[in-house]
Amino acid sequence: MPTERKRRGLSETEINRRRTHNRENMRKRRREPGFRAAEKWKREHQEADAMPDEASLVRITAAEDLARIPRRCSICVKRTAVEVITRLRPTAEARGGYVEVRVAYCGFC
Repeated sequence: MPTERKRRGLSETEINRRRTHNRENMRKRRREPGFRAAEKWKREHQEADAMPDEASLVRITAAEDLARIPRRCSICVKRTAVEVITRLRPTAEARGGYVEVRVAYCGFC
């Protein structure tokens, strides 16, 4: 029989101390010219197609299920996909506000 672990909850003062520290640390880093230059370069040189958009990962037609199934699960992006499931995606173009899409699924998440 497994023993239950008790999680140590953080006090309000500890949470506020961490938030203040994180906020001040980020302000300090944003003032550094090197950090700002690196962030600017990253924004300017970021490939738009380096990360596929959601539509290309999600939309798989019924005829192409097995041929075009992504190797990774579209939900957790960690495990190999073993099946394709149907999900509803909110959209402004559809009459009811949702579109049925097919998503690669690993079977765990």
